[in-house]
Amino acid sequence: MTNPTSLTSIILPLKRGSKLFTKCVDSILSQTWSNFELILVSEDELSANLFDDSRISTIHCINGKSAARNLGSKTAKGEFLLHIDEDMVLGEDVLSGCIELATKGNLEAVAIPEVETGQVGFYSRLRKLEKDIVSFDNHIIAPRFISKKTFLELGGFNVDLDPIDEGDLKAK
Repeated sequence: MTNPTSLTSIILPLKRGSKLFTKCVDSILSQTWSNFELILVSEDELSANLFDDSRISTIHCINGKSAARNLGSKTAKGEFLLHIDEDMVLGEDVLSGCIELATKGNLEAVAIPEVETGQVGFYSRLRKLEKDIVSFDNHIIAPRFISKKTFLELGGFNVDLDPIDEGDLKAK
């Protein structure tokens, strides 16, 4: 069974020149579950000193979102991984809710339904429209919270499908 005090690793791939990720990072730092590390996997050379928090580290990767997620996941120290996108803003109990579900249900993965507000930027508004159109389709939800062991056993994300990698992990 999962240890309810286990470290969780949050993997956040960043595109070159990204400016959207600060809201996302702020929402991560506001989590009620504080036993996590945040790994920023960026196409730019970033300093972890951008944020005054020892739980944040950075890795440089220029091979796309799937490769960035895979690299961050291999580097991660946590028992569980949370893969998020730079335009996401998490509710303050997302991590604690995932840990609770995984622990009580002895689960290897948790799917987190996304609610697009369209408030972060153009692509966020575009994704909101897309999700509004296909909201009846439950196949679009993918496990973003997954045990590191299971993720590595599955071989991670398929880099050949980048950037539509969320569906790939679900299919495995």
